[in-house]
Amino acid sequence: MSAAPVVQFIDETVAGEMLREHEVRLHASETVKARELLQLRFGDNADRACEAFNRGAFRMQVAGAQIDSLDTHVELVPGLAVKLIRVLPPADH
Repeated sequence: MSAAPVVQFIDETVAGEMLREHEVRLHASETVKARELLQLRFGDNADRACEAFNRGAFRMQVAGAQIDSLDTHVELVPGLAVKLIRVLPPADH
């Protein structure tokens, strides 16, 4: 039996400065949409994160590839790295 995959979320600035690192252990390997990655990372705040992505507040890279749509399919594999690169400062409201 293979180990459950771990997705590593790395929040960083456009200049490459790491803001936060967060790991999520999954139950099984599967394919999900990019929006579901935001659900894993942000939980109850996923809707706000999706809105922020859509307005260009941050970019998402999965395994080094730029994600342009929240409907992009992503295969969850062991050691997957998801970078969330902040482009705009976070909204206060």
